[in-house]
Amino acid sequence: MAIVLLLPLLAGPAQADGDQKKILKLIEQMNDDSPEVRVRASISLAEIGRPALEALKKAAHEHQAPGVRERAEQAVLSIYQRDLRKDTEMWSGMFPLDRGGRAVLVIGETGLPVIVIPRGRYKAQTIDKGGIQITSVEGGVETKILYTVSQIQVTLGGKVFSTFDEKDLKAKHPEAYAALAGICPVPPLNFAQAQVIINSSRPPNQSVEDYVTDLQKSYESLIELIRGSSLAADLSGALVTELERVRDRRVEQARK
Repeated sequence: MAIVLLLPLLAGPAQADGDQKKILKLIEQMNDDSPEVRVRASISLAEIGRPALEALKKAAHEHQAPGVRERAEQAVLSIYQRDLRKDTEMWSGMFPLDRGGRAVLVIGETGLPVIVIPRGRYKAQTIDKGGIQITSVEGGVETKILYTVSQIQVTLGGKVFSTFDEKDLKAKHPEAYAALAGICPVPPLNFAQAQVIINSSRPPNQSVEDYVTDLQKSYESLIELIRGSSLAADLSGALVTELERVRDRRVEQARK
């Protein structure tokens, strides 16, 4: 089994009914006959940000109009990527978080970050459109998990369960959710923090103290994720110790 920790931006607090009605109206406007209306609606939704994420993900996954699905996914991505550093190239690939290979950070081409803690036979890879796929085999049983910015797909015994977030998966497909929940705790680390962790360079326009603050916040979020996960205590403790060591070393190097 491979334990997978998805690192998305968290949605904001529940919104008033009026706000949600506005968001749903804007989503429908992305299907308007007028290109100007569609563009304005997409821009407005991206500007609303996190409060629009759940509705946008749902539209990207299940709206009847292909154009709305595409525009909703782009809006979700723009919200996720909003805080990414603009002065350095966005990195993707697989990055070990500890010397023993007990944790690997996999980042898709969109910046989507997933932590894989391998056990047994597993394979993690980035795929088309910035997605990440994890295949885990334990006791002869294969489980596949696919993440994109607007979709979670779990394949169990050849049967595919697909939805736009964990809450919807739990409501519609309890069996698939049980499999996912056993290996995928969901922490509050965002795209930008994941990039800070894997990119050792300080942006040229950022002060040393601001860079150190970003480093510390990013590692603390990751450390809290590990501490709050369902990992065995010995593995959790070892990873936290390693991450704290790396954090302190990088902070010291940044201040020199």
